[in-house]
Order: sequence, then structure tokens, then C-alpha cells
Amino acid sequence: DDYACRLTRALTHDLALQARDLETAWREDFVPLLLSPGAENNTTYLDESEAQRAIYTQILASLELTADTRLGRPLDQPTRPLPARAEAWRSERSLTNSLIATASAVELAEALADWELPLTREALERVYVAADSIGDPGFQDIENLMNRLKVEILAQEIDTVENTIESEVGTRFGITPGFNSSDGD
Repeated sequence: DDYACRLTRALTHDLALQARDLETAWREDFVPLLLSPGAENNTTYLDESEAQRAIYTQILASLELTADTRLGRPLDQPTRPLPARAEAWRSERSLTNSLIATASAVELAEALADWELPLTREALERVYVAADSIGDPGFQDIENLMNRLKVEILAQEIDTVENTIESEVGTRFGITPGFNSSDGD
């Protein structure tokens, strides 16, 4: 019944409400627009290529966020790692969250493509191999240069997944990633 417990309960309750509202808005408002590009009442996606480009951009943005933020933020500078900046480090979910995000991006790319993506699957397997070498799933041991190197290799493998999706999906569709909210303009 102390303050920290009450605060934690309030925060988790709020997060649950936000997640519920986001999922409802996604399912009821956004999915219909995404699945009906060019429909008379759809001013968000005027044709199928716009919907494809939006999904494609989000796939690549997700992979970029994982490599640059989930992994890059705690790595910071080689002489000054910041392990406490790792996502969910206290619950030791930093590595798990990164793997789930990467695998989800690959699954979405496969759904978008609707054809086999063997090079992307191979790249994802290399992500799992790199992750298997990491001893601390919360990245709290990255002050040790060998442990840091393992997380850097994981980030490079995730970058390879992104590049492979660009090659196997983007090239075939003839699309390039568009702007996203992290582009800064």
C-alpha cells in the first residue's frame, strides 16, 4: 500500500487502457481504411500502392527503431555505454523486445509481399544466432567490450534484415520507404 506500489498500479492500469483504446481504434477505424484503398470514403489511401507504401515504411521504421534505439541507445559511445538506457532493462526484456519487434517486422513483410522471402528469413535466422550469444538479456553487461560487441553484431544483423526486406519487397513493388514520424521534418 506504499506510494511506489500505488504508482506502479496506476501506471499499469493507464497503460492497459491505452493499449485497449489503441487496439480498438486500429481494428475499428484504421484497418478498414487500410483494406479499402481507393474506396469512395477513403481519403487516407487513394490507391493500393499508397497502402502498401505505408505498411512498407512502418516495417522499415520498426527495424530502424530496434537497431538504432533499442540497441543503439544503451550502446551509446564505445567509451561510454549507457546500459540503464536499455528498454525494459529492469525486467530483462531488452533482448526479448528486440527479437519480437524484428520477427514481427519480418512477418508483416511476408504478409505484405504475399510471396516467399528466403533471404529475409535467412537474415532473421542470423539475428537469432547473434542473440543467442548475448548473456545478459537486459544489456547491463555492455561495459565489457566483448559483451558490447555482441549487441553491436545483433544491431548489424537487424540492419541486414532491413536491407534484405528493401531488396526482396521494396524492389519488387518498386517502392522506397516514405517519411515517418522519426524523420525529423
